[in-house]
Amino acid sequence: MSRRVTEPGGRGACAGRRRPLANPRGRLAREDAANPAMLVKDVGVDACGYRPWSFEELSDYMAPRVEAFHRRKATFRDGKDDGANL
Repeated sequence: MSRRVTEPGGRGACAGRRRPLANPRGRLAREDAANPAMLVKDVGVDACGYRPWSFEELSDYMAPRVEAFHRRKATFRDGKDDGANL
C-alpha cells in the first residue's frame, strides 16, 4: 500500500507534522522529482524500489525540501514569484 507523507508549512492542526496520506500508487514520483520545494513524498514500496523508507531517510530527504519550500513561500509572499511553478 502506498503512503505519502506531508509536512505542512502553514497553520492548522497539522502544521509542522508529518502525516501519511493513502494510496497515490506511485503517481507522485514525476511531480516530486520535478519540484524540489514540494513537501510531499510517496513512500509506498511501489514508488520506492519496493523497499520501505526509515523515518531517518525520510527526514534527510525532506530537510532540503523544507528549506526550499520556505524560500519559495517568502518569494511568493514578497510578490516576487511569477507563479510559474504553482
